[in-house]
Amino acid sequence: MKKFPVVTDLPADMMQAIGRVIVEYALLELQLSRIIYDLLGVDQKVGRIAVREPRVKDRLEIIFDLINQKRLALTDHEMKLLRKTSEACLIGRDQLAHGTWVRNPETGTLLLRSTKGQWQPVKGQRGKTKHAIKPEGILVSTAEITALGDVINLLSRRFVELRDALLASLRSSRRKRA
Repeated sequence: MKKFPVVTDLPADMMQAIGRVIVEYALLELQLSRIIYDLLGVDQKVGRIAVREPRVKDRLEIIFDLINQKRLALTDHEMKLLRKTSEACLIGRDQLAHGTWVRNPETGTLLLRSTKGQWQPVKGQRGKTKHAIKPEGILVSTAEITALGDVINLLSRRFVELRDALLASLRSSRRKRA
């Protein structure tokens, strides 16, 4: 990637969409933590002390392990889908939260500079080049950022539904034991 000037004055609608992604993702992290605390049977204060703030990937592993340990219902297919969608959202969110925006002076196009992962800057080259060595400028539209926020919102709502179902299942199993 040629050296393009760094830009901080993004269009207002793009800034708003990026902010929404960050806020929606924070809510998703909270929903996952609440599920863990519920499955452990602790309140939020004790949960934050005991569990801390693991990455989303680790929170999902904790949740799935606890669901299996407590013999609660969640299919392997659903777990894989939740994991895959969560990972895709994390990648998008991290790119937006930690990426640097640049502008191609020739075209005026805004690009998100990626320094994570790998790519092929030269067609037909053998192997891939690390973004850390040769960053890639990714064309990202406001519509794509908005769509990511929508997916994170839907995923967060799915975890609220899952939490409600798990709480009902836990209450039911406690009644059966009593």
